[in-house]
Amino acid sequence: MVAIYKYRTALHMTQTQLALLVGVTPNAITQYESGARKPNILMLKKLARALNTTADALLEPIEIEEEN
Repeated sequence: MVAIYKYRTALHMTQTQLALLVGVTPNAITQYESGARKPNILMLKKLARALNTTADALLEPIEIEEEN
């Protein structure tokens, strides 16, 4: 879920800080961001709150601008 990474870094938050806010290990955040593991619906809600966004925003694909 690349969106978690996008929102986390936009807030200048480390994986450890986010993990503490939502009650998981930093390794779990790494796995969520890489797509190796998917958060359950309750965790998705916690992540959205911690990242000041919505669960829908975390689920939507991120548009990546192409370099010219």
